[in-house]
Amino acid sequence: MTNEKFLADTSIWINAIRRDGCPEVRRWLKMALLEEKVLIAPPVKAEILSGAATKKQFEELKNDLSAVPMLGRDGEVWEYAAKLSFTLRRKGISVPMMDALIASWAIVNESILIHHDRRYQLIESVDPNLKAVSLPPFTKN
Repeated sequence: MTNEKFLADTSIWINAIRRDGCPEVRRWLKMALLEEKVLIAPPVKAEILSGAATKKQFEELKNDLSAVPMLGRDGEVWEYAAKLSFTLRRKGISVPMMDALIASWAIVNESILIHHDRRYQLIESVDPNLKAVSLPPFTKN
């Protein structure tokens, strides 16, 4: 058994929660949660909760997510995100600050980012410190 920890991006949580979501993502997230390998970053939690359809769903999600360990080292993360965003812009790559923050949380906390968002591939192409896996994998066009 490995000691790997995974930061599940919002795209993974949404894909697992939705009725029409990807079964592969749902299975992976369930297994990783049962093995206590999933971590959450504050912006991911905020994005998930802000997407709740009802107050009841908001409270249920808030309760469920409180069981997932929250990543820390906030000061380091914000500084890393600023530098990452600066570096990306200098290379002509524009990504939302939220994505730079989530990638930075994974990097600073040495966890693997599990996502389904092509922008993380752009970040990974510039910063080799980001260890990221797309689930399900993107198909080549």
